[in-house]
Amino acid sequence: MQARMQQGTGRATGEAYRQWLKLAMFGLLALLAIHLGGCQSMRTPDMSLDVLKQKYANQHSRFIDIDGTMVHYRDQGKGQPLVLMHGMASSLHTWDGWQTYIGDHYRIIRFDVPGFGLTGPLASGEYKAETYVRIIEQLLKKLDVKEKITLAGNSLGGFIAWNYAIAHPEQVDRLILLDAPAFKQDVPLVVKMANWPGAESIGTQYSPRFLVSANLRRLYANQGMVTDELVDRYYDLTLRPGNRPAMLRVFRAMIDGAKQDAAGVEKISMPTLLMWGKEDPWVPMSIALRWLQVLPQAQYRFYDGVGHMPMEEIPMESALDAHRFIQTGSVEVRDNDAR
Repeated sequence: MQARMQQGTGRATGEAYRQWLKLAMFGLLALLAIHLGGCQSMRTPDMSLDVLKQKYANQHSRFIDIDGTMVHYRDQGKGQPLVLMHGMASSLHTWDGWQTYIGDHYRIIRFDVPGFGLTGPLASGEYKAETYVRIIEQLLKKLDVKEKITLAGNSLGGFIAWNYAIAHPEQVDRLILLDAPAFKQDVPLVVKMANWPGAESIGTQYSPRFLVSANLRRLYANQGMVTDELVDRYYDLTLRPGNRPAMLRVFRAMIDGAKQDAAGVEKISMPTLLMWGKEDPWVPMSIALRWLQVLPQAQYRFYDGVGHMPMEEIPMESALDAHRFIQTGSVEVRDNDAR
């Protein structure tokens, strides 16, 4: 089975290689621009927060002050609270499909994780697990959430979710982790660039749209789903004032965290569901299998032909799997040899 997983996750198509070359070439060109005194025509200015709100907030959007940071969130529906957290460089919009397909069954609370989306940078500037845990604590308190919650997170959001579950096991009824890092692994080139010489200037001033498009095409297994509208959303929200310096700090924390296995994951005690795209190039299937070693009791769904963000690529299937798990504590495992 492991060999099969490696074949899936090790997919090295000509398109993927071309995207990698684009990232590398951009990095080299940007470094050259810095060392030659910069290139004004290549600089990408921030977008106005008011303009971004008009485009990406809606009638359900609210903003709440948490420790000096105005957090953008949406709180919709009734029933058991389902709290959703997105991943790196993303936003609460990544969960639109889950809101559509299972929103009638839950009180869905989703928010732009500080450093991203309309929320923007943390007032404290400290992008640590403990800081994010405190953000969730305060958000749930201010929204008067007294019931136990189901907590779901993708990528960075998954990292935050399991940290919160360890810190507050009494409050988390079920935990859903989608392509969530926790163990030693290599990090993507675009993340490694955060430690390159001149990264402060490059990462905060040079943000070509093609770089966002290339990253999305690498993260999505189904290239046809990477539409102009999707690229625009990721690109525009990256340009929210303060997001690029914040992203650089999160990338650097990610590099440090990937050097060793995280401590404490074996303390996760609540029912847990692992949801993973088999074609994920960022947090590969080898990490999912490590999760199963640490949490052998966990339920799991591994998806063929899906990349890093199952809730975006297969919104209906992933939402219904999550719904089944929340209601019954189990899912139908189609990969009988997945372990």
